[in-house]
Amino acid sequence: MGFIKQDIEKLPRLFESMQLTKEYKEKGVDVKLAIDLVEFSINNKLDIAIVLSGDADLVPAVALARKFKKRVINAHLFTGSAAELRNASDSHFTIGKETLKDCWRKQEGMQS
Repeated sequence: MGFIKQDIEKLPRLFESMQLTKEYKEKGVDVKLAIDLVEFSINNKLDIAIVLSGDADLVPAVALARKFKKRVINAHLFTGSAAELRNASDSHFTIGKETLKDCWRKQEGMQS
């Protein structure tokens, strides 16, 4: 797969820097992700894309990125992950409960 443990351990910091919290609401995120993936691939602004999604609607954008010789890695949760997206990507990995547990900001009164 090409990932090492240190790369996976960086995910909580990445999610934190993106300000992803449990209150985060998806509003056109997959559309924006698809547009960015296509634009960055066409304009040669990336070599490797890590797509944090399980949505099969992203398959055409992933296919286009790969047509432009970009490597696409799908990071997904176990539940709700489309096999079509995993299969369209160069590789994929599951973000498990332990990784996610460290991603959410601790809020007063919340149980972990």
